[in-house]
Amino acid sequence: MCGIIGYLGRRRAAPILIEALKNLEYRGYDSAGVAVQEDGEVRVVKRVGRISSIEEEALRLPGTMGIGHTRWATHGEPADRNAHPLWDCRGMFYVVHNGTLENADELVEELRGRGHRFSSETDTEVIAHLIEENFDGDPLRAVLATVRRLRGSFAFVLMVRGWRGLIGVRKDSPLVLGVGEGEYFLSSDLAGFIGETRKAVFLDNGWIVEVRDSGYRILDFTGAPVKAEVGEVEVEVSSPDMAGHPHFMHKEIHEQPEAIRRTLEGLAGARAPDPGNVVFLVASGTSYHASLIASYILRRELGIMAVAEISSEFAYSRIPEVDGIAIITTQSGETADAIKAARAARRAGLRTFAITNTPGSSITREVDSHVLTRAGIEVSVAATKTFTAQLAAFLWLASSWGADLSEDAAEAPRRAYSALLREDKLRKLAPTLANAGKLLYLGRGLFRGMAMEGALKMKEITYRGAEAFPSGEMKHGPLALVDGDTWIVSLVPEDGLREKNFISCAEARARGGRVLAVTPFCDGPFDEVVEVGGGSPYGQLFESAVILQLLAYHAAVSLGRDVDRPRNLAKSVTVE
Repeated sequence: MCGIIGYLGRRRAAPILIEALKNLEYRGYDSAGVAVQEDGEVRVVKRVGRISSIEEEALRLPGTMGIGHTRWATHGEPADRNAHPLWDCRGMFYVVHNGTLENADELVEELRGRGHRFSSETDTEVIAHLIEENFDGDPLRAVLATVRRLRGSFAFVLMVRGWRGLIGVRKDSPLVLGVGEGEYFLSSDLAGFIGETRKAVFLDNGWIVEVRDSGYRILDFTGAPVKAEVGEVEVEVSSPDMAGHPHFMHKEIHEQPEAIRRTLEGLAGARAPDPGNVVFLVASGTSYHASLIASYILRRELGIMAVAEISSEFAYSRIPEVDGIAIITTQSGETADAIKAARAARRAGLRTFAITNTPGSSITREVDSHVLTRAGIEVSVAATKTFTAQLAAFLWLASSWGADLSEDAAEAPRRAYSALLREDKLRKLAPTLANAGKLLYLGRGLFRGMAMEGALKMKEITYRGAEAFPSGEMKHGPLALVDGDTWIVSLVPEDGLREKNFISCAEARARGGRVLAVTPFCDGPFDEVVEVGGGSPYGQLFESAVILQLLAYHAAVSLGRDVDRPRNLAKSVTVE
């Protein structure tokens, strides 16, 4: 969620920190700040709002060492005083932090009893004061003593006034060391420095890194040295600008044919895991919808017992003792619920496998094996190209297990591209749906998860209520919602269930509802039709995905929403 960046090198730190924070914006934030040190003096610029609100002032700061942060409020409201960096009573220890400290309240009470004065409502400030309390002249020893007192998940970077160096700490929250030519970066993820260097060390849980001009060393929480190799990161990097598009989301929707193609090419020759007798497909949000669709693919094509589970539910449920596998899907690879689910699956004796868009992410170290989608960095909070890349990965997986889907996979980029050609019509239809009193999305079988994803996209970026239901469930409750102010978005593929889907649409229209169908058929009980090609239902899946994304996008634009950064949402949910 929060974005962390630290820089130590020969160049001016401020421009590097600001650019890194812009590249970390996609994680979601409500405030931003930087601290830069020169000649033993630390200068801080931080406030609520966009990075642009601090940029001009921050860029004037001198110094070749600094830290920066984008904050997503958890402890304490969005306010200038709660923005990071935060520091101790003496203004000596400056901290940027991502995570949640479970024992913050008791530590605050203890530290106040010893005379410490707190200036914010955050749990982060506790870290700075604890380091101050433990400091005996050696910052690293103070950090080692501090982390032993902290409970919860945290990654933080420390800068000490008058000391040339940075210290990074990781426990259950991501932190990566970037190694350049005579310079070092510490960041929440690769996006913070991938434009500067592709050499990185992915810090493991319970690791501390001390960075100096002369190099770096890594210790565990006991103080024992850790050997870690610098790796060359291979990652697809999208253009950091919007390349002429009005929003990143629009750009990323249009990048989908290429993202799907790259993903399938990257998976050629990859080794699929043994499915065993039961496949648990575990994920959250958009990735859950991709997993739900995958469960239908595996059952339909291979007769495999495949069950889609929400990560936060699976992690705390009783998992059957079976010969099976848990497939954890997470675009960021850092989702807290997904990581806990992977650990729960291992404890239950399941094999574990991950599908992620982020090389070196935490999930890749929590599972037995993994594959990467190659969608490139996705900036907009609402997932688009990572979703269709996940669908492509699931087609590869089903094919690897014996399904005859190679032609369907090969056609997927073309089908996604053909949906982009419907944009003009969707732009015209979108305002009508944006202003509807109620929005219902219907899908059946393979398209149930797609209907859920369409509704999620609409509610995420328009802030309008949108609910999804299996088409056959209309008479079991949802029909009561339908009146003259209701629009129904119905997915009616060419899959042998045409007439049944027609009936659901006719029932809605009979109650005054209006129906927008995404379908190859133009002769049904519909008020509006957005055509997709017929043939393979999997090709129709990719077309439908892009159409629903464009519909939500243009609806949000018509309402004047902040499409790339919808309120209250973060791209990477690294806390529970």
